[in-house]
This record gives sequence, structure tokens and C-alpha cells, in this order.
Amino acid sequence: LLDGGVRNAGLLNNEPLVQADLYETLGLIYQHLGKLDRAEKLLLLALNRRQSVFGPNNELVARSLVALAYLRIDQAQFPDAERLAREALSICHQSLPPETPSVGRALTALGSVLFHDGKFNEGVNVLEQAVRIESGSSAEQTDLVDSLTYLANCHQHLGHSSTANSLYEKILLLDRQ
Repeated sequence: LLDGGVRNAGLLNNEPLVQADLYETLGLIYQHLGKLDRAEKLLLLALNRRQSVFGPNNELVARSLVALAYLRIDQAQFPDAERLAREALSICHQSLPPETPSVGRALTALGSVLFHDGKFNEGVNVLEQAVRIESGSSAEQTDLVDSLTYLANCHQHLGHSSTANSLYEKILLLDRQ
């Protein structure tokens, strides 16, 4: 079924934005299935399509870079994941208001990379920014939960148990809602 979706997406050359969205969606599904090589090809196709339509400095290009950063985390390629997340964040800072949900998502991606790479103090700083943006904006609640989870995990690894537990309780409350 997924392979058929990829074939059909390949036929949408006259609809590059729809094609890019499909490539990204299918790539994320392959990633969740653990087929990281297949996911990588599709996420790169989505990025390339978006760059060809919008140029290098666009919110959708940043979204593709965030998706690739998370893939690089799954591949344990932390330096490349960090580079991609920072590039996405730079694009967001250049082209969007500072309190935009996309800025929060890029910060969360960077914080996630820093957490996975053992850079917990830096992760706390970045993730606190993401939480601030996502708490006061029209961000998706799932984005806030992701940011809070990585923030709590960083605090836990730093030995800040009471802070981490407080954050875990907030996450549980949000999840119940």
C-alpha cells in the first residue's frame, strides 16, 4: 500500500506541493516502521520539491529539515541532525515572527537532538524557549507535550528530579486532556 502511494506521488509532478506533502507523509510512515533508508529517500524528495518551489528560506522547507533532523536522530547521526535542526531554526527566525508554532517545532527538534547527544544543559535552554512559545501560541498541544517531555528528560539526566517530576505531572495532565 505504501509503495503504491509512493508510485502515485511520483505522478504528481504538476502538483509539487501536494507531491512534497505526500512524500513527507509517506517518509514519516516508513520512519515509524523502521525503514529508515526508504524514509530518507522520501524525506529528501519532499525537501527538494519544496526548495525548488519556494527557494531555501521558507517555512515548509524548514518543516522538511525538521523531519530530516528527527530521522537523523533515529539513525544516530547526531552532528547531521543538529545541523539540520539549526538550519531549520535559522530559516524560521529569518522568515517568521518569533512566537510562531514552526519556531517552537524547530526548537523542539534541536532540543531533541541535544538530548539524544547528551548535551542536557544546552537542551534545557533550547527546550525552555520551545515550551515558552508553545505555551503562549496557537501551537498544537502535542507539540507542547513533545517539548515538555524532552525538557523533563534533560532535567532528569541532569539530576534535577523534582523539576523533572513536576514536568512529568504536567505532561500527564495534558495527555489526559
